[in-house]
Amino acid sequence: KRVSGPGTGDGPSPGPGPGMSLHAAKTVLYDGKLSSAIVFMYNPVATDSQLCLQSAPKGNTSYFVHTPHALMLQDVKAVITHSIHSTLNSIGGIQVLFPLFSQLDLPYDSMDGRRDPTLCSKLLGFICELVESSATVQQHMIQNRGFLVISFMLQRSSREHLTLEVLGSFLGLTKYLVTCLNSNSELLLKQLFCFSFLTWQLLDHV
Repeated sequence: KRVSGPGTGDGPSPGPGPGMSLHAAKTVLYDGKLSSAIVFMYNPVATDSQLCLQSAPKGNTSYFVHTPHALMLQDVKAVITHSIHSTLNSIGGIQVLFPLFSQLDLPYDSMDGRRDPTLCSKLLGFICELVESSATVQQHMIQNRGFLVISFMLQRSSREHLTLEVLGSFLGLTKYLVTCLNSNSELLLKQLFCFSFLTWQLLDHV
C-alpha cells in the first residue's frame, strides 16, 4: 500500500487483498504479467525418475546457465496419476461395476434409513459416460454382455430404481451410438434394444 506523507490529506491507497474485485483478480491472473515473471517452477507430476523438471512457461527469460531441473531428495516420491479407464482396467475392467446393481436394495446406514433413489441413475450414467468415451470399454461391454447383465440385475431389484434419469442415460447413450457409428455401435445398440428387457420396463415411464 502507498501511505501519503503528513499533511497531504491523502489516505492509504487500496491494495490487493480481500477487497479486490473479481475483475481485478482476473486481470492479475490472466493478463500475462504474472506468467511472464516466473523464473522457475516445479510440478510434482512433471518428473523423470528422481528429477523434477523445470515447468516455467516457455519463452520466459532464463537466468540459468543450464536448465534448472531439480533433484528430488531420497525419500521424495513423484505423483503419478492414472485415468479412470486405466484404473478400471487395473482392477478388472468395466465389469467390476456390474455387481453393484445387485446391491441397490440392500440396507445401508443412513440418517433416515431410506435408500438413495438416485443411486441407480448415477451408477448407470457413469457407465454410459465411460462407454461413450472409450472404445476399450465398448468392447468390454460387448464381450461381457454388459447391458444384458445390468438388465437382469435390475429386473430383480425394486422398480423404484427405474426413474426418468435412468431412461435419460439410456437415451443419451443411444443417441451417441446412432450418431457416432463405429465397429462397436451396432452390437451395443443390439444389446440395448433387441435383447434388453430393461428397455421395455423403462418405456413405462415415458
